[in-house]
Amino acid sequence: MPPNFVSSVSSDNLVMTKQFELKLIDGTLDDIDVKFEGPDFIQFSHILEGKTLQVKMKMTGEEFGDHEGKLIINHEDAHYTIPFLMHYTPG
Repeated sequence: MPPNFVSSVSSDNLVMTKQFELKLIDGTLDDIDVKFEGPDFIQFSHILEGKTLQVKMKMTGEEFGDHEGKLIINHEDAHYTIPFLMHYTPG
């Protein structure tokens, strides 16, 4: 997992997608829990396909600027927090 990530979106491209390759020491990813903490105007969704976690964030308002948040991933006894910074610009 990366320690953090930065992404840019604009009024012309409102959606950001990012993929994370998950590596297990043992076990399966059946009980993985992914949560989003960030501004309400960022719509969050995720899909787990095999060992790849794909996250999608979409801007739903016109709050231009820099916005911080974090993804929280829990799996059994492992807990990961990945801070992010999203730049949202007009055009």
